[in-house]
Amino acid sequence: MRSSSSGCSPTDTAPCVPNGVDPGGGGAGGGLDFTGSDPSYFEATVTVGDLTWCHAGMRFKGNSTLSQAWTAGSEKLPFRLDFDRFEDTYPEVDDQRFYGFSDLSFGNNLGDATVVRDVMSSIVLQDRGVPAARNRFAAAWLDAGEGPVYLGLYTMVEDPSDALPERIWGDDDGDLYEGDGTCADLTCYDAESFEPKTSDEADGAQVQALVDALAADRTDAAAWRAGLEETLDVDAFLQWLAVNAAIENWDAYGVMAHNYYLYGVPGDRGRLAWIPWDHNFAMMDSMSGSGDPLYADTDESWPLIRYVLDDEVYADTYRDALATAMEGAWEEDTFAAQAESYRALVEGYVLDERAESKIGRAHV
Repeated sequence: MRSSSSGCSPTDTAPCVPNGVDPGGGGAGGGLDFTGSDPSYFEATVTVGDLTWCHAGMRFKGNSTLSQAWTAGSEKLPFRLDFDRFEDTYPEVDDQRFYGFSDLSFGNNLGDATVVRDVMSSIVLQDRGVPAARNRFAAAWLDAGEGPVYLGLYTMVEDPSDALPERIWGDDDGDLYEGDGTCADLTCYDAESFEPKTSDEADGAQVQALVDALAADRTDAAAWRAGLEETLDVDAFLQWLAVNAAIENWDAYGVMAHNYYLYGVPGDRGRLAWIPWDHNFAMMDSMSGSGDPLYADTDESWPLIRYVLDDEVYADTYRDALATAMEGAWEEDTFAAQAESYRALVEGYVLDERAESKIGRAHV
């Protein structure tokens, strides 16, 4: 995949993909702002093979993966692409799509010497029935006006606000919130910690109801469970929690107050569904402060884990989910075979020392 910071011009060798056609793209470019909550998008021309997407929006993304790469002097920065970001300015790209996707995220695999953890984690999560984003590998070049420069191998991830709800639940009319901020630990509610991603009219009432249900009196356990289950698909959350423990992903709820979305499923009375996000730190030693890998010593600062696992009914569900988490794609021989096939696939794309080594890459 190749991206230029300029828009399409008559000299482009690859024609722009017409509206309604869904082939592919990738890229990089743009400006950097570590403090702004709404990073600026810049125009980029995205090319894959003989196909080009004109006037796509591009911006940098990420927290530690962005700041650490930037500090290290690496050009391999994580970024996002929004293919119809500039449709008001350029009507010809109205509803422009990349193989059906309007938004894609490109992770730089910071801290992952194998560069396959995020992709492998997604496979395990989906195999175990968790509604995780799909992702694939993408080799990216950047042309900032002096010819294409190889940036390295990225993980290309679908945006949960794009095609995921329709794919998983057959309906994308629900409200989607991204948990990230002070109250994303679910001890409280504030609008800044749960940004609406699919509707400007979403008022956060569903998330507020979840926080209230969690904090309700637990003396009558059955009544407390009934109240909680009015707001959240608890069994599905426990399935994620079990798989997350199995793959040892600690950059997640229970350690960090981010990297998840909540979707109000229209076909399930608007109950919230848990959608995990970002797994480049999975399959590694526990992060500082993560405690027991099975969440046994998680304290009340993470109530959706502590209160649920303190309940005997939910604790039994969790233990059953732990047993099944070790099956399927996470079964040792199955996982090893898949990992080896990906190692062979990506090996030739992680050998560029200039692009990869500056942020701690190792050859696969």
